[in-house]
Amino acid sequence: NAEYMGLKQWLLGDKRDKRYLYMFKKAAKGIIKHLVKRSEPSGMWYIAERTSGNQVLDKMDHLVCFAAGMFALAYSEIPDPNPKWLELAEGLGDTCYHMYSFTGTGLAPEIVRFEAGNDMLPQAVKYILRPEAAEAWFYLWRITKNPKWRSHGWKMFMALEKWCRIPSGGYAGVRNVSAVPPVNDDLQQSFFLAETLKYLYLLFDTPTTLDLSSWVFNTEGHPLLRSHRKSYIYEDED
Repeated sequence: NAEYMGLKQWLLGDKRDKRYLYMFKKAAKGIIKHLVKRSEPSGMWYIAERTSGNQVLDKMDHLVCFAAGMFALAYSEIPDPNPKWLELAEGLGDTCYHMYSFTGTGLAPEIVRFEAGNDMLPQAVKYILRPEAAEAWFYLWRITKNPKWRSHGWKMFMALEKWCRIPSGGYAGVRNVSAVPPVNDDLQQSFFLAETLKYLYLLFDTPTTLDLSSWVFNTEGHPLLRSHRKSYIYEDED
C-alpha cells in the first residue's frame, strides 16, 4: 500500500491509527505544492517527476495514473477533505484517458512528456498491459458515478481486445503504441490478470461487489476486508 502513502493502511485499521492519516495528508500536500502541473495549451493535469537532484521533469509514467484513484478515495473517506483532491483526481483521470486516446492504437505509452505548446507527447512508446488507468477510473466511477469513467474503461478494453489479444491464447503488450498495426511483445504480465482485468470488470459490475466501504485493495489489486466488518466465516447452521 506504499503507493497510496498510508491511506489504505489507515482504512484497513478502521481509521484508528492517525499516524497513517498524517502520513497521507503530508505527502498529498507536498505533491500538490511541488509536483502537480498543467499542460499547455489544454491545461491537462499531471504529476511531474522530481529527481534526487531536485530537478523537476515534465513527464509522467503510466504508473502515476494510480494517483487519480488515490485522491478520489481520500476525498470520499477522510472527514473534511481538501476539495482540491477530487478536482485533481478527475483531472488526472482525464489526462490518463488522453494517454490512450491520442495514440493510433488507443493504448497508452509507458511514459509521456509535457511540452509547452504541444501538451502531451509520447516518450517511452511501449505498452505492457498496465492497470493503473483502469484502477483510477474504477475508483472515480464508484465515488462520482460519472458515466464517462465507464466510457473511458470500455474504450481501453476494446483497444486491448483489438491489439493485445493473441489468437493462440492470452494477451501481450505492444512495442509501439503509435504503430498501426503494432508488434506484440510476446509477454503477458502477471498484473494483467490480478489488476487490469479485475479493475475493468469491477468498473462495470454493480457497486455492491467488493464495495469500498467494506474492502481495501492492496497494491496488487487483492481485496482485503476492512477491520470494522465481521469476517466472512461459513458456519454450519446445524
